[in-house]
Order: sequence, then structure tokens, then C-alpha cells
Amino acid sequence: KNQCEFEQPDCGFCGKRINVTLIARNTIREPTFELTADVTRVHKRELLSFLEIAAQTDSEFKFVVSNAGSGYQVESINGLTRSNEEQWQILSNDVPLECGVSNYIPRSDDTIVFNFTSTL
Repeated sequence: KNQCEFEQPDCGFCGKRINVTLIARNTIREPTFELTADVTRVHKRELLSFLEIAAQTDSEFKFVVSNAGSGYQVESINGLTRSNEEQWQILSNDVPLECGVSNYIPRSDDTIVFNFTSTL
């Protein structure tokens, strides 16, 4: 099964509450940074919702997404915007995601890393 395929329960996102750690890491462009946000006791839902909650609780965890037609993709985090040569790679427990933030549903205790990386 594709990691980005999910089945929404009949009641919507009403399942158990989960905890997810979000990390935004930039080690290639100055000023470098690493931001961490623990999003706790949130009903299981798409990754985009966890980003929104992190941004509401941590003023440094700002982000911008765009709809790429197949779902929302991260354009920038903390003011650092992707380009033709650099992008925000998303990893769930060290495994690169094959989809964007609106198509992935984290599991409880997942660590999601947004790693700013070179595409060259």
C-alpha cells in the first residue's frame, strides 16, 4: 500500500488522539536553523493540520504551502522558500514521503522532518 493513500473513517477524522513531533531543519543556507514542535493529543488527520497547529503554538514555525494539483506542497518554512535548486524534503521516521502535506496522515509518535535540501 502506498504510504500516501489513506481511508477516512465515516465520522471524518474522529479517531484516537495522537502525538507527532515536527522538525524543520535548514543546514545549507544561512542563517541555519532547526525548529521543533511537539503536537500532542490531536485527532489523527492529514499532516497539513499538524503544521497549522504548530504554527498557532510556535511563532517561529511559520509555513507557506501551495496546491500543486495533487495536493498541498510546502513552499517555505520560517521564511525560507524553495527554489529550482532547493526544496523542502519531508521524511516520516527517516523515510522520504512520496506526497505532500495534505495527502499524508501521520501515526502516533511519528517524527516528521522537513529538511531543506539541494536538488542538484
